[in-house]
This record gives sequence, C-alpha cells and structure tokens, in this order.
Amino acid sequence: MKELEEVIARSPYKVDDLLETDSLYLSFLAERPSAEAAAKCLTFMNEVDEFTIGDREVYILIHKSYGESKFSNNFLEKKLKVAATTRNWATVNKLISMGQG
Repeated sequence: MKELEEVIARSPYKVDDLLETDSLYLSFLAERPSAEAAAKCLTFMNEVDEFTIGDREVYILIHKSYGESKFSNNFLEKKLKVAATTRNWATVNKLISMGQG
C-alpha cells in the first residue's frame, strides 16, 4: 500500500487544480521504459493529452474525454515497449483506502 501512496504523492497533477472536463489516469508499468522510448512517447503530447512519465508509472491528464485520447493502455505499451495497466485516479485512491481499512 505504501508504494501506491508514494505514487499518488508524486503526481505532478493536483486534483484540486483540475477543470471539470479534465480526468486523471495512472498507468502502472511492468518496468522502467528506456529513455529513448520515453522521449519518443513525449512527442505525442497534444491538446487533449498531457502526461508525465515517472519511474514505473505514467500520469495522464486528459483535457477532453478518454475516448478522444491517444494514450490508451495499448498505445503506451506499444510506444514504451513495456506491459502496462491503466486505472482512473478514483480507482487507485479507492484501492488505497480499501487497503487502509
């Protein structure tokens, strides 16, 4: 549980600063992507998607809807060349609270 809490604490995006149309997702990576793959992935940032690649996680801020985002789990796995699983911010926080309870 501590690791999840640390990942949440490192988020470059603060929930209180989000607009009503924004949504926040967190992708957990099986391993750290190569610097080259991460740099290439960053070139795909656009007006819908903003993201930050951490150690073994990707913080994704979507300004419109997840359906319009290029940053699906499949996209990240292909571009970063690592296995990933993506969850919305509320789900990750719910898992933390369940683990604490």
